[in-house]
Amino acid sequence: MSGKQLNEVELTPAPANIDQGKGNPRRQDRAAQEFFLAPDGSRVARILGWHRLAVWDAKTGQHVRTIEPPTLAPPANPRLRVTGFFSSFLFSPSGHELVALINVSGSGSGSEIIHVYDLSTGENRRLDFGATDTLGPWAISPDGKTLAIGISIGADRPALGTEPRSSARVVRLIPLQDSGKTGDYPLFEGLTQRFYIWRFLFAPDGQSVYFCTVGTKTEWGCVSLDGKKPLHVPANDSYEQIVTERLALSHDGRTVAAISAYGIIRIWDATTGNELTPTDARASVIATLAFDDDSVVTAARDGTIQSWDARTGRLKRRGSFPVLPFAGIAMSPNGRWLVQSHRPNANQGEQEASVVVSDPATGEVNYRLKADANWDPLFTRRGTLITVQADNSLKEWDLTTGKKEELGATITPGLHRLTNDETFVTVYRACVGTDIKTGRELFRWDLPKDLLPESVRLPRSTSERKKVTDAAISSDGKLIALEVSNVNPRSQRIVVAELQNGKIVQDIDMKNESVNQLTFSPDGKTLVTATIRAQLWDVASGKPRRVLDGHSGVILAVAFNRDGTRLATGSADGTVLIWDTSK
Repeated sequence: MSGKQLNEVELTPAPANIDQGKGNPRRQDRAAQEFFLAPDGSRVARILGWHRLAVWDAKTGQHVRTIEPPTLAPPANPRLRVTGFFSSFLFSPSGHELVALINVSGSGSGSEIIHVYDLSTGENRRLDFGATDTLGPWAISPDGKTLAIGISIGADRPALGTEPRSSARVVRLIPLQDSGKTGDYPLFEGLTQRFYIWRFLFAPDGQSVYFCTVGTKTEWGCVSLDGKKPLHVPANDSYEQIVTERLALSHDGRTVAAISAYGIIRIWDATTGNELTPTDARASVIATLAFDDDSVVTAARDGTIQSWDARTGRLKRRGSFPVLPFAGIAMSPNGRWLVQSHRPNANQGEQEASVVVSDPATGEVNYRLKADANWDPLFTRRGTLITVQADNSLKEWDLTTGKKEELGATITPGLHRLTNDETFVTVYRACVGTDIKTGRELFRWDLPKDLLPESVRLPRSTSERKKVTDAAISSDGKLIALEVSNVNPRSQRIVVAELQNGKIVQDIDMKNESVNQLTFSPDGKTLVTATIRAQLWDVASGKPRRVLDGHSGVILAVAFNRDGTRLATGSADGTVLIWDTSK
């Protein structure tokens, strides 16, 4: 298959009287970036400023029509006249009509309306879809006669965007033509979970509606319009179900393909729900990794553990471990132990985290521990595990013998790290070093004013506007790197300081790149920041040395080998890349 370009056209400007200055500026930016092509390839359209919808001829680039939303009375205030705004639209299969979801400002129950526009004549009509609180995702049948839309009664309002989503419970069919179908079809008959729907998709024969979900135990499903029982296909783990974004059907309707936000593709039999993805081709989000001599050990969110030859990339061993739902996963620096920590639900009064320690070689669970709610796995150089208890005391666990020891230190809440000489470091408004055995304070320095956490008070809560979100300490214990995240305006900084006294060595502006991983090389001369790519920074000069670009998803795990000549990066796209860092 070739990638030959078929045509290129320049779109003529829409009329100058189109006001793009109305509405939410952030939504304008998003809408202005998105063009949508009609299924027959005849027209292209986009929302301008949310208050206008512009349509062009896809072959010539000539502006065809500008559609304006109606002025109506919102349900919450019938005496008020307001102009609605476009939140989403769909082309009919023929490309001759456009179906638009319009929100009547002054939101409230039932504030969405649907209009159908004839792109040839400009005429429009309003669809009657009955009483409802919110409208979810939608799709048009292949013959263009029926609109399927998610209906939810008494649920949260859907997020506005090109494809609205909600906790829809019913598929409602609305006729676009006289011969179109009508009726309500339950999405989750017999199930009680709260479902969030990303997308609807008609089967090629128009007899079924497929959907994919978010944050539930179902990943995708199918509602039959001819009375058959709904099909629900569960997610393969507790994390990937959150990021499944798109569904696609084969032309014969026999195969379903799903793609996650991180580019992981899986396929199923559309009738039975049996997965057809070859076992050796299945990928899952890489949660953590570590070097074990000449091997790289990886743990994925679906419970897969694999060991790879660091020089050849050959798979040496494959196993599995029991996944703790919605848990953080970490591995000891030598790849010997795998730790999962399940965050407690504060609303249910849970104070301690459930910690499960497994052997990556066998997948067997060795220990089940308890720790503080905000605890992160901290390993000593000797391979023992340090846990922070709910009363802020410390425990040390020898994972080989199972023995535990109460340590003398009592620490304060904050971001916790451990140096190689076993100094316990806490970062919040100050950076404090504590001897974990005796509890003696070794050093303390206040964070500079521009690094201090800031909060903004919202109507019902308080949100952190700026805070230190990550920290890494060099192997020799001389330097600490702090990631400082600012929400508004959005920015990221990496500040490198001397650990003992806080003297700033480097201040690196990461612009708007959100850093997921931060680590020093074994010699402390290089700092690695990981986003969707890994950047190597020279600590002495603060200048970038190399950019390692090769993943299609964000990098969630990084590790150097013992001498710093290899760097492994594990990504949400399910791949691990090993880089030569000796040069």
